[in-house]
Parts: sequence; C-alpha cells; structure tokens
Amino acid sequence: MSLSVNNRLFDSLFLPILLYGSEVWGIYDKNDFNNWEKDDIEKTRIYFCKQFLGVNKQCPNFAATRNEFGRLPLKLAIETSIIKFWIHLQSLPENNIAKQCLQLSKEMADNNQTGLMHKIKQLCNKYNSSSITLNENNRKLFASHIKQNLSKALTAHQLKLISKNRKLHFFHSFKQIPKNLVYWTQ
Repeated sequence: MSLSVNNRLFDSLFLPILLYGSEVWGIYDKNDFNNWEKDDIEKTRIYFCKQFLGVNKQCPNFAATRNEFGRLPLKLAIETSIIKFWIHLQSLPENNIAKQCLQLSKEMADNNQTGLMHKIKQLCNKYNSSSITLNENNRKLFASHIKQNLSKALTAHQLKLISKNRKLHFFHSFKQIPKNLVYWTQ
C-alpha cells in the first residue's frame, strides 16, 4: 500500500474510534506536548505507523515515525474539535440546556476550576494571541487561526524532538518535516 492509502485507512477506520468524544474528554487531557507523546491514543497511532513502516515496535523514535507519514500529533485534532464544539455551543439559543451548561462552565472557569471554558481560555491565550476575537461573523476564521497556531507549535515540538535525539542525528540531516503536512480535519 502507498503512504496516502495507509493514511486514508487510518483516518477512516481508526481515527474516529480513537477520537470519539474528544471534544469532551480532551478538556481533561494532558496539556504538555511531551506528556502527550506518552498518551495511549498517540501510542496507538505510532504503533500503526511502525507496523506500516516495518520498524521494530520497541523503536523509541515516535517523532521520526510520525514525520515519515507527514503527520503531527493527534493533539491537533483533539484541540481543534474542542474549539469547534465550543463555537457550536456559543451559537445555541439561550434557553438550550447545553448553552446553560456552558454558562456554568464559565462560572467554573472564573473560579479557576477545570472545565470547557477553562480549557478554551488556555487555548486562546496560548494559540490565539488575542489577535482575533470570536463573533458571529468570524467563527471559522477564529477556529482556523487557533488551529494554524497550534499546528505551528506542534511542528516546532516535533522538529525539536527529532533534532535533540542523538539517535536521529543522521535522520535529521536528511529529513525535515514537509511544508504541506497532511492534517486530520473534520
């Protein structure tokens, strides 16, 4: 199978299962990129990649394996789905129960308690740089802007992992992360 067929198979067969409900459970997931690399969901994806490439399953070079596929960590898809879910909740009528739960989440965030709005504030502070504020006319632009900034951060993280690993010095001298990475999007 070609790499593109393998990516499509993974995206259509495994990814929906791995990311099911990620807009909810992703709120409570690991924020640190280094800890995310050890998450079971990312390990499952790396295992799939290693199987396709035919490398030893104990091979510790997960960033290089993912780089061969031209992919970034699944953290991108998870945090993008959280943003899209929040935008969807924002558009609901005020008397909707989900919208009322969002209001409760805002109150929890004001008290520095973990929840949807706490996660949204973290993502906006970290990846939006307050250059775009959400309103009814720019919802897609807002989500796209955060996704683009998150993508840049994950790309830099992946390059750092590859360049700092002494086992990957030779690999790093020949390979770079492609400019046109393939992302999973909804």
